[in-house]
Amino acid sequence: MLGFSPFGRKPRQFNYIPRYWDPENEEREKRLNPEKEEQKPYVPGVHIRDSRLNRLYGRDEKKKSGSSPFLMRALIALLLLVFFGWVIFKSPVVEMFVMGLTK
Repeated sequence: MLGFSPFGRKPRQFNYIPRYWDPENEEREKRLNPEKEEQKPYVPGVHIRDSRLNRLYGRDEKKKSGSSPFLMRALIALLLLVFFGWVIFKSPVVEMFVMGLTK
């Protein structure tokens, strides 16, 4: 019956033996980088809260810089619209068509 057995089965054990562990190298790293050891203890939810605050402050920095992606896209679209309108209405074909209608 799909993996069910009336006899109790021990779960598989994870036997990891660090083969290339060097205690001298670890001690040297601790001496050279003491700031890694002085990290704050983990508190559940701290990463979520920090990322939310970073996002919030990042948005404020974007607003202060004055470069909004929406504003830049709108400006480029407006310039393209003006350019294509100028090309269309100032072309000789349109002038001939307009002159033909007025005669």
